[in-house]
Amino acid sequence: MDVMRNLLLCFIISFSYANISGYYILEKDENNREAVVEILEYNHKYYAYGLGYTDKIFNDEGKNKNQIFMWNLEKVDEHNFNKGKLLNIENNKIYDIKVKEDGNSLKIKIKVLFGPTLKWRKISDEEFKKYGFIKPDRKLILENIEKDFNE
Repeated sequence: MDVMRNLLLCFIISFSYANISGYYILEKDENNREAVVEILEYNHKYYAYGLGYTDKIFNDEGKNKNQIFMWNLEKVDEHNFNKGKLLNIENNKIYDIKVKEDGNSLKIKIKVLFGPTLKWRKISDEEFKKYGFIKPDRKLILENIEKDFNE
């Protein structure tokens, strides 16, 4: 009976400390396009980079391709993250953020007076595949994190 109780406890703990790593679709931008990004964990911090829009893959020369635009996000508790930075690629401004995991979505709060809360929806690997994105070399992304963020 103790084995069953321990297995159940492990199962509950693994779900209560969900990992936000994965693929997300962002809310539509001012041009009515939805970007697809990947969030990954590295050295206990979370980073995000863009892969493209749901209707178009960033080309090789694309200024946003594989650009890390969210960094240093740290887990606070089961569903909350803080101390992150977010680059607005359109105006080149950097904002402090905090994130709350809400089911299958993330709510990203921009920490400025009357700052917006962005909502990103997590997508499955199957949904990701339908957009035809080619995953970048993970080693290259990690090298960029180490170089740009001194990790």
